[in-house]
Amino acid sequence: MAFQSGAFQSTAFQGEPTGGTMFAREIGDDVVTIIASSVVTGALAAVESGSDTFAASGGPVVSGALAAVEVGADVFTSVPASGAMFAREIGADVFTGEGDSDGNIIIIPRDIEGGTAYLLEMAGADPETGDPVNVYFSSDGFNTLPTDTPANTHYSGRMKVPGNYERTLFGVGTTSGEMSVGVGVVELSNMDGELDYLRRLAFDGYALRILAIPRLNPKYVDAVLVFTGTVEQVELSWERASIRIRDRLAEIDKPLQPVTYAGTTISGGMNEAEGRPEDLKGSHKPTAWGAPQQIGPINSNQFDLIFDIAQNGLQSVGTIRDKGVALTPTGVNYATTALLRAASVAEGRYSTCLVNGQIKTGSKPIGQLTSAPLEGANAAARTAAQIARRMLLRMGFVEGAAFLASDIAALDGLNDAVVGYWTGTDEVAALTTVGDVLNSIGAMISPNRLGVFRMFRLDAPSGFPKAVLTRAEIIETSTRGIQLLATGDEGKGVPSWKVTIKYAKNWVEMTRSDLGTDAPDAFKSFAELEWRTAIATDEAVKAIHKLSPELTFETYLVSEADALAEAARRLSMHSVARDRFVVTVKSYLVERVDLGDVVRLQLDRFGLDAGKDFAVIGITENLDTRNTTLDLWG
Repeated sequence: MAFQSGAFQSTAFQGEPTGGTMFAREIGDDVVTIIASSVVTGALAAVESGSDTFAASGGPVVSGALAAVEVGADVFTSVPASGAMFAREIGADVFTGEGDSDGNIIIIPRDIEGGTAYLLEMAGADPETGDPVNVYFSSDGFNTLPTDTPANTHYSGRMKVPGNYERTLFGVGTTSGEMSVGVGVVELSNMDGELDYLRRLAFDGYALRILAIPRLNPKYVDAVLVFTGTVEQVELSWERASIRIRDRLAEIDKPLQPVTYAGTTISGGMNEAEGRPEDLKGSHKPTAWGAPQQIGPINSNQFDLIFDIAQNGLQSVGTIRDKGVALTPTGVNYATTALLRAASVAEGRYSTCLVNGQIKTGSKPIGQLTSAPLEGANAAARTAAQIARRMLLRMGFVEGAAFLASDIAALDGLNDAVVGYWTGTDEVAALTTVGDVLNSIGAMISPNRLGVFRMFRLDAPSGFPKAVLTRAEIIETSTRGIQLLATGDEGKGVPSWKVTIKYAKNWVEMTRSDLGTDAPDAFKSFAELEWRTAIATDEAVKAIHKLSPELTFETYLVSEADALAEAARRLSMHSVARDRFVVTVKSYLVERVDLGDVVRLQLDRFGLDAGKDFAVIGITENLDTRNTTLDLWG
């Protein structure tokens, strides 16, 4: 039995409804009776009253709401959400249907008789006037009503391929590493040349949305957002206009710190610190995050001895050293660069301008100047999640809209270790910096289907699966709809016996000759190495698996204890054999499934008879065929 938007599917139903009630009965091996009595108008809550005998009674549910969930064999619970109805059987006596944390249920409208149509909304600009431009297309042709937003708008029926796109957590088939922007394409018919005008408009980097509506009696108020992202470019041919689309990761694949040195500080007494034309001009000003262990301040005013540590401001500059020998702070902090420049500082000492992340020394350094700065109010503000949050805020994203405070709190609950990161003078994309920081604790950032950035940690699959996939759900193809592949990780899924975590990065390596004789021995040892390492091993795995790999991960953790804990966690994930399956199913079966979610495969092959849980590490959507391909790891 399945309830779907606008349709019932069943072997047989009999109905005897009365006013304000809903009644359905299946006649078959399992007898199912659903009767609402004394219910709130339009409301129904399903309850199982016995083994293979079902009944439904009205209850204190929200008007217009039905949500039934089977959480185990022959067990149902009701999870109503306002204005929503959703129930689906995904296996023998297994039902799903529940709202998200906000009480919303996302259902791509699909009518069994009429099918699904799609709408495309694309923003842009006119390069000649600078005026905003919006264009609208659909798969069938569509007009909004005067009461819709946008009102009285025609969607030209030119969509031939409504959208094919791919998203992954990391690279294809991998569970760590650099994150990549999801890409895809929408194709429009241009046989008559009516879309040639698109070539003179600017769409690159502008917002794009794809919505789904039922073909039977389509209404804009029933449209469901299935993709939001940006346009890379529009390519025109004699017959088609191809719109290359990217998911929202493209919006953070931009410099975290776009401000560069002007190269205008050419003499002493200038109330600035912009470097000279021949050295710093065009270089990016550095930023610091958390607690980077050792960085090399940038001499941005050589005449007045001003050095930049972090343009985003600091809580403390930490210990300032010259050739490893500590300088003495004056204890005076200035509010502006101009006041810092004018300050009188004695030899061997330094003053600060924390708001601009700068210091001024009393004399020219005799060697490499180093700092161990602190950004963030305290240790609790220097976690991977908190740093990622501040980086997103710096990029202009709004917490609660573009990303969720609950994700930040959840990651802090999993790992609140202190992290340290420094960008130096290179151009570094926020996608890289956020990814590096989150990867330090095995976490990542990914936009969900609705374009909200979600941050979460990839762990061994556990918990109740979002979907159960059997032979009945998997689409038969040349590969029978399922492929068993090696993972894209080092070792290809073979159990690993050793995990090495690199931590406490030194951002400016030094040799013994770079260090003064009075520098502490501990500092000399630290300064000579770029990384420290924490190792976790399992000799039993090595004894059994002759090709067992050694895995190494770079992190920006600063504590040995935290690095050892992370090494142990990752070893537990990778010291057992891991499988990777690629399966194709109809999209509506997995419309609630997103990257990082858990699904269960249950087949009479590959040892999956009892079912096995997998994490979704990749999703390929084909809106034309309404098929979804899942890349699964577990």
